[in-house]
Amino acid sequence: MANPQQRTKRRKRKSDEVKIQMLRVLEDGKAHTFSRLSRVLGTSYSTVTSNCDFLRMLGLVEIASIAKQDSASGRSYSHVRITRKGRAWLDELADK
Repeated sequence: MANPQQRTKRRKRKSDEVKIQMLRVLEDGKAHTFSRLSRVLGTSYSTVTSNCDFLRMLGLVEIASIAKQDSASGRSYSHVRITRKGRAWLDELADK
């Protein structure tokens, strides 16, 4: 049985993998919604939002919120897009 420290390391590694996968999906240059990222990555909506918030703090993605009144569907949503810094970070990761 794994001790708490080992479980924490596994969770962190899994979270890091999700962030990298997310950046790779965003690498296509298109704006994606949290829902779409959730479906593509096969993870929960809350995992996507928390990881996007973290990546935004690092400057690797930008998030634009669309209000209900500005939306054709009448629903609010957010678009996530990779930044230049995010692309550079992925390029650097690929070089290693």
